[in-house]
Amino acid sequence: MTKIIYDRNAMSIYVKGHAGTAPKGKDIVCAGVSALTEAMVRRVKCRGIWNPSLQINPERAEVFLKLRPTDGYEQILAEELLETVCGGYQAIAEEYPDYVKVEVR
Repeated sequence: MTKIIYDRNAMSIYVKGHAGTAPKGKDIVCAGVSALTEAMVRRVKCRGIWNPSLQINPERAEVFLKLRPTDGYEQILAEELLETVCGGYQAIAEEYPDYVKVEVR
């Protein structure tokens, strides 16, 4: 199961685990979660703002991202990014509730 924790106040997202709907490399649920996560990470890296803390552990299928915006404009952009990605995770979880769990704090 993939577990995702989105903490709005901390401006962080934690993703851990494989969905397990199919063998490795053929799991469309894992692929969906991975695509959203990779898009988020790439956006953070290319923006050069938000003073991010990013930890990726491929062996454990684990990603932790925390954003630290420095002004109001960065705050708005960061919230939009995290809300959009979390909305994508939630859509996958609605379709595959036995394989993806999203907790919003």
